Amino acid sequence: MCTHLESFFKNSLTVHGLSGDRTLEFIGLVIKGVSVIEARIYNTLDDTAHFSEDWHESLWNKYFGRMSERLPIKICDTSVSETEDEPLYRMNVIIRSNASINTIKELSDRYLLFAGAKERERFTKSCSLVKNHIGFNAAVLMQLGVEADKELNYKKLKYYLSLRKDIYKRPGYSGKMSDLLHSFCQLYQKTPNKAEKMLMDIQDCGYYPSFIGVNDCGADSEIKLYFVSGLFGSSLKKDALVQAQKLCKVLALNGETGELTAQAPLRLNIYPMGIAVSFEEDPLIRLYFKEIPEKLK
Repeated sequence: MCTHLESFFKNSLTVHGLSGDRTLEFIGLVIKGVSVIEARIYNTLDDTAHFSEDWHESLWNKYFGRMSERLPIKICDTSVSETEDEPLYRMNVIIRSNASINTIKELSDRYLLFAGAKERERFTKSCSLVKNHIGFNAAVLMQLGVEADKELNYKKLKYYLSLRKDIYKRPGYSGKMSDLLHSFCQLYQKTPNKAEKMLMDIQDCGYYPSFIGVNDCGADSEIKLYFVSGLFGSSLKKDALVQAQKLCKVLALNGETGELTAQAPLRLNIYPMGIAVSFEEDPLIRLYFKEIPEKLK
């Protein structure tokens, strides 16, 4: 197993996992080809009155303070990237109400002024695309976030749009998903290519499409389709290892990264709960590892 990655995972679990402060939500890896280009710890933060890091409060005040006076928002998670370049700081919030298209437009016009006009326009159009293609009556906007540099200057607008939980079971699912992906690609000038082709293969591993994520920063924007594992309870304890090994084959993960992923449930008591595939000619793969609950060990 990769010494550097294994050490990163073990340290993350010790400090933030079930044996630590219990703030760990996920450990994330970004994979390009066969190489891990970014590792990130995702921490939960329940109360803005108890920020655990100085940058938490600064980022909240700068980007979400005014918004929180008007809308019922709550921090979902925070993270700092571990890259070869400077660190990137990220905060995502949940709007604790059904954010209608009118609310989304108000968000864009009043509170997202740190982003460019075209970014704000794509944000509102993206929310409408999901509603129109999926026929979603519930809230579309799951999370809204910001990524900033080490000086907390704005870098990216991030948002996550929910798909119907049972969409993959509904009549006409394949056609609707294909239309939706192509509409997003037109809006962001991307191509689904391999991402679309991998859709059914990932589902065959026991994952279902759950939401679409956007990192909007102009020409280098990224769109991602997220999948979530269908394992839970006793099936998680029994089948996590087999599912992880199947996933490695489908994603063609090999070498040290493949070994880590395939053996993670057995050696580290974690499993790849989520996957994201970007809409690129050569898509980036993101894996989100979650700790298996103590009662299932």
